[in-house]
Amino acid sequence: MTGCIDQRGEKYVLTGDDELKKKAVLRGRAFSDDNFARYLGHKVKVQGSAVTEGEDAVINVDRIDDISGSCTAQ
Repeated sequence: MTGCIDQRGEKYVLTGDDELKKKAVLRGRAFSDDNFARYLGHKVKVQGSAVTEGEDAVINVDRIDDISGSCTAQ
C-alpha cells in the first residue's frame, strides 16, 4: 500500500494523497513502531498484512520503501 506517514497522537498512520486522510494505522512487525518516525512526512510503500481492529484498519508492516521525501495533499 502506498501513502504518506504521519503521526496522530501516539500512533503512526498511513495517509492517502487525497487531503492526507488516514488510510490505516501502522505497526512494525519485526521492528519497533518508533522506526516509522524517520519516515514522517515521506511518501512510502509499505508491505505487510492488513487487519481490522474496531474502526481502524491496521497494517502489520514487514517492509517500508521510501518513495519521496515529502507529501502534499492533492
